[in-house]
This record gives sequence, C-alpha cells and structure tokens, in this order.
Amino acid sequence: MKCAFINLGKHFGGAEYYLHIIIKKWIGDGNEAIVIAKHKSAFAKFIGETIPNLYIEEVDFSLYDILRIRKIFRRNTINIVNINGINSGIFINFVAANIPKITTVHSNADLDRAEKSFLMRKLFVLIENYCLRKSQRVIAVSDAIKQLLIFRGIREDLIT
Repeated sequence: MKCAFINLGKHFGGAEYYLHIIIKKWIGDGNEAIVIAKHKSAFAKFIGETIPNLYIEEVDFSLYDILRIRKIFRRNTINIVNINGINSGIFINFVAANIPKITTVHSNADLDRAEKSFLMRKLFVLIENYCLRKSQRVIAVSDAIKQLLIFRGIREDLIT
C-alpha cells in the first residue's frame, strides 16, 4: 500500500515529530511512502536525513507544484493520503480530490493564528472544516481537539 504524507508547515515541532514516527512505522510494516513537504523546510531536511531512500517532494504552494504533484500521483498509485495542517489540506484537495484522505488535527486553527485579524482566523477555521469534511477519517490528537471539532460541526463518527 502506498501513502502520500503531506506536511507543508514552516516549522519543525510536535506534529512533524509525530509524522516522522508514523512514516517510519508505515515503511517498517512493508508499505511505500511519498512525503510532500514545504520546500527547504526543517521537516523536509530532517525526514530526508533520518529515513534513507524516502521519496520526498518539496513544494511551494504554487500552481506549478500542484500540477507537478498531480503528475506524480498519476504515475504512482497512491492508495491514501495523510494530511497534516490546513495548508496541506488545501494543497492536496487541489492535487488529489478523489483519493481517500486521513487528516490529523494537531491544534486549534483559530488560536494558532491569534496574531491575525478576527476575519482571517475565522476564514482558516472554515477552510479547515471544508478540508476535514473531504476526509474519510479525522484523527484528533487529544480529547479537547475532538470536542472542538464536534462543536465546529465535524461528524463525531469521522473523528478518532
């Protein structure tokens, strides 16, 4: 089975460390992986250094990259996509709308953007909700995140 793991975050933190563990386990169980990471990110560098022979594609959020990754997905039969982060969810929905998706929600989209305007924070929440509804499964990293997602209208039966 082949999974595309996507994380377009700028920083390296708990979500990226978690994803590193999941990818190592996935490959260790005999599966194949493609990683899509933000161009020149700490995550791309770390994952490339710690997991030998891993297929990594670095992207910026551009039309060129969307079309390039679409071609890669067509050439490589991707069975499932693991999404980490709102930007990743947006990007992958442009690339592969029909491939099954599992999205991990690591934090509160509204609080993560506390420095942004009220309107911008609410826009990110709406975008995240849209992307979550396109997923076949949502992984909440805590009960508090699960309850927040239910409050925002994500179906409880989708959330693990």
